[in-house]
Amino acid sequence: NGLVGSEMCIRDRSLLELVGLSGLTITQPLLATFGQSPDFFVFREASSIDIVAFALLIALVPGLVAWACSLAAGLVADRARVVVHELALGGFLAIGVLQLAAATGLAPGVGMALALLAAVTLVVGRRRWSGLRQWLAWLAPVPALFVALFLFASPVSALVTAEDVDPAELGPFASGDPPPVVVMVFDEWPLTSIVRTDGTIDEQVAPNVARLADRSTWYRNATTVANLTNFAVPPILTGNLPRPGDRPEASNQPENLFTLLGGNYKLDAHESITRLCPVGLCATEPTSAGERAAQLADLLGEARSVLGDRLWSGAATELVTDGFVEPEAAIAEARSDGETFNLDELLAPRPERLDEFIDGIEEDEYPTVHYVHVLGPHTPHRHTPAGVRYPSDGTLRLISQPDGSEDSDLRADAPWPARLDRQRLLLEVGYVDRLVGDVLDHLEETGLYDDALVVLTSDHGLAFEPGASARGIGDRKVERSIEADLLWVPLLIKAPGQDTGAVNDVDARTIDVVPTVAGLLGIDLPWTVDGVDLSAGEPDRGAKEFVRVQGSSFAVFALDD
Repeated sequence: NGLVGSEMCIRDRSLLELVGLSGLTITQPLLATFGQSPDFFVFREASSIDIVAFALLIALVPGLVAWACSLAAGLVADRARVVVHELALGGFLAIGVLQLAAATGLAPGVGMALALLAAVTLVVGRRRWSGLRQWLAWLAPVPALFVALFLFASPVSALVTAEDVDPAELGPFASGDPPPVVVMVFDEWPLTSIVRTDGTIDEQVAPNVARLADRSTWYRNATTVANLTNFAVPPILTGNLPRPGDRPEASNQPENLFTLLGGNYKLDAHESITRLCPVGLCATEPTSAGERAAQLADLLGEARSVLGDRLWSGAATELVTDGFVEPEAAIAEARSDGETFNLDELLAPRPERLDEFIDGIEEDEYPTVHYVHVLGPHTPHRHTPAGVRYPSDGTLRLISQPDGSEDSDLRADAPWPARLDRQRLLLEVGYVDRLVGDVLDHLEETGLYDDALVVLTSDHGLAFEPGASARGIGDRKVERSIEADLLWVPLLIKAPGQDTGAVNDVDARTIDVVPTVAGLLGIDLPWTVDGVDLSAGEPDRGAKEFVRVQGSSFAVFALDD
């Protein structure tokens, strides 16, 4: 009788039940996870339309697919339709139970047993009690609530509802056309990887950085102000220390390099983990339907991976940026005249983002701010200095999961994994130095290098002390032994017209980039910043400030000397 009753009611409530239950066990956990990671969508250059579509698909697709399968089964027999419907309901509940079991640390076998028991109980209970069927149908509006929270109450909401930001009003430059500004931000690049023990740049490891240093001021004592990318890059662009609640987008941090110069300069920004250049100032090419579909497919593929992590290992704990790898520029097709490929292009294509950045630098251009953030030499380390890519095995690093706990992000006590990781970093640094050379070559070819204001820096470093933290994540104080690798980063600034190098050992920090750029351009900053103009002389400041970030997409801040 229970089965017959199910056959009668399934036609009326099946879709409501499936959408509602999948909303509890799939939509809610996924949107809650992604809602705390705006940098995930920024890195993939997802528009507000992409984000809304992503949320709606997460909420509707699981239930609709299960419903369509039950309809197809109903073409064979009503009983088959009921069975498929009940299997789908049991499967959705099992997914929820498996996530809870994994999050509480239960063994996979125990979790699977509990999930199977819950699924069977739901199916039997639904057949016997009409109240349970009614309750399942009442769940149908729940996914809409989760979608609304994701779009309008999570950190991601800023990317969906952000208002545009106007540039600062600086007026005309006294000296006529302002010089081009070129800012290169690299990622996870410790200064210790390119200097000798005597404090000079090692030309064998980084010949192109040394080449830039010959015409720049190298601030040899420069340190980062945060230990994770999504909190360390914005200070480079804003001149301010990170603060709780900061989001890496323009409506949250409107006073930045792009809004400072956007009224007088054309902006050519290639951001990776941030979206600080307002849409109105950094408009991009319209996205085609095919590109948008591919974008959504990529986002949904990541959602599937995160759900898998939640099912078998609890909530995903790895750093958001650990899974980010710069796409490489496509190699051009063979020419019809039979010209062979350039060997360098075949073996070492540049990151796509850097390739677009270089192409945007043009001879006799309108004054332009060229900005790029490249995720290199950030892990995974996978290039030789010649640019040849080799397989990267992240398991050899032996670093614990960076989940913000007391022992988070710790390297193994054995010395060989850290030593191997450092060797791989040095190979990757050689490749990144080659990319720096590509930029310098292009600036010289276009005739812009002499007059350009050029900045090269990194967001933070990476430590290699056995038994210590790799990125300074967790509850414990940052170990003194890792500070040199983690905090000190390259910072080279070439003033317009500068043709000789200088080494400056003042207490420089990455928050000093914007005020120094303003000082070299002769601009008075229209707002207050934490950084100082390094070109104005010795800064008067206290002990070094370093903002430790615990976790990936949220922060607990502590200032350490």
